[in-house]
Amino acid sequence: ATLASARAAEALLDDVKAVAESAMRAPVRKAKPARPDDLKAISGVGPKLEQVLNGFGIWTYGQVAALVD
Repeated sequence: ATLASARAAEALLDDVKAVAESAMRAPVRKAKPARPDDLKAISGVGPKLEQVLNGFGIWTYGQVAALVD
């Protein structure tokens, strides 16, 4: 049981590290640029999702690209 607990704790620590690293790579929130990109041009992004992204300060394709590895 001790070895299993140690492995579970190690797995949890790895998950926490991954989340922390992801948060550090999150795009910097920017003010709305004079000419924001049309995020609806991205497959799967409609008006509502674009509005949500804009609410998080995500206005450009570059910021969206920074969300994924």
